[in-house]
Parts: sequence; C-alpha cells; structure tokens
Amino acid sequence: MTASAEIDLAMRDVISGHLGDLRVVSVDIRSDMDAEGDPILRIRVVYDPASGKFDPDRASDVLRRLLSRLDELGEQSFPLVSFVTESDARNLNSEAA
Repeated sequence: MTASAEIDLAMRDVISGHLGDLRVVSVDIRSDMDAEGDPILRIRVVYDPASGKFDPDRASDVLRRLLSRLDELGEQSFPLVSFVTESDARNLNSEAA
C-alpha cells in the first residue's frame, strides 16, 4: 500500500467511524497546497441527510481525530474538511461540468 493510499484509508476510517448515525456516502480526498505553499488535504465528505441530523460538535471532533491520525502517520498536511449533502454534491458537480 502506498503512503497516499494508507493516508486515504486512515482518513476514511476516522470520518466514517465518528459521525454517529450519519451515513457517509463518499469521501473525496485531494492533496493540494495552501496560499503559502504548505501541504493540505482537501477532504469533502458527502452524507445522506435522511440518515440523521448533522452534528457540528461531531464534525469538529472528526477534525481533531484526523489531525491526531495524520500525526501518527507522520503526515504534515493539514486537513481542510467540508461536509455536503448528497443533493448539494450533485448540484456542485453539475455546476462544475
């Protein structure tokens, strides 16, 4: 398993394991650079709003857990996480096309 694949798998595990009943439809992870040239991970979590209520406290806990897991893996990228519903994701994808 490549380092990138190991990081992707770890991020997906943390996200899906810490959002309670909220069903995660997909997780898109992209390596990028911020304005200062520092490495970041752009993480978009698509969830099914019918599966439960989005809990901002759980979402912030996910970020804390992601940071901890990245540190364990020796990864220096900072995770930028966004949460979007399935319907909003479809709208965003159709606007980008």
